[in-house]
Amino acid sequence: IFLDEPFVGIDSISEEIIMTTLRNLKEQGKTILIVHHDLGKVPHYFDQVLILNKELIAIGETSSTFTEENLK
Repeated sequence: IFLDEPFVGIDSISEEIIMTTLRNLKEQGKTILIVHHDLGKVPHYFDQVLILNKELIAIGETSSTFTEENLK
């Protein structure tokens, strides 16, 4: 499943409904790829990240990849 900015222009209730649906799909074994620019929510929403800035910066588990160093 590929989603490009699925949270743009929606309210917080709709955002939570989408996240619940995505978590359920993940539990069913679905692969979900999301383009997302709200960096504040990344650690709370995603367990894997791919950071790009004209080239690949980092890829891996959010806890070890989503760092200040990689976001410079």
